[in-house]
Amino acid sequence: QISVVNKRPQIKGTVSVPEYTLVSTTAKEKSNQMFPAEPLPWEALKGADADVKFSIGKINMAGGMTASSVSLPVNMTQGKLAVAPFSLGIAGGTLTGGLNANAGDKSVALSLEGKGFTAEGIAKEIKKGEQIMGGPIDIRLNVRGAGNSIHDVAASLDGSLVAGMGEGKIKRGTLNMVGADALAQVANAINPMAG
Repeated sequence: QISVVNKRPQIKGTVSVPEYTLVSTTAKEKSNQMFPAEPLPWEALKGADADVKFSIGKINMAGGMTASSVSLPVNMTQGKLAVAPFSLGIAGGTLTGGLNANAGDKSVALSLEGKGFTAEGIAKEIKKGEQIMGGPIDIRLNVRGAGNSIHDVAASLDGSLVAGMGEGKIKRGTLNMVGADALAQVANAINPMAG
């Protein structure tokens, strides 16, 4: 539903998508795009107001990982964007949090909490589940940055990241060249700051 109030576009509604696949990138493209220097569309946040709830049944991501039951409530008012509280299921756990952006001071704030994860569950998502058992994981992230681009925001990030993993087991013979690479993939999947 789109309307105009005081000469300002107002967008309201609900969008439901059964399944969505993220476009994969090459290693070179991923490296180049980790923290892009292109300007963020700050002016676009000032152009309209919105209250839209997005729900996605399943998101297919690079590396074989999938997210399910994705809920993204988006509110945009007078240049301020809030995507909160968002939630999604991934690797047997749940991620919840909020993303806020303010075009006025070009700031971005992200809070994130992960519960119910295990190293084994993440390993299974990237097809390495036979090599790791157990390893419960909890994650809490609360950061804020500001700038004209994602690169600037990332460079100015300040806040906290708390991550803990309980007891897990690595199968005998896993720490060979192939297994070490698999463990690196798991570590990158666990790390919320990885690109």
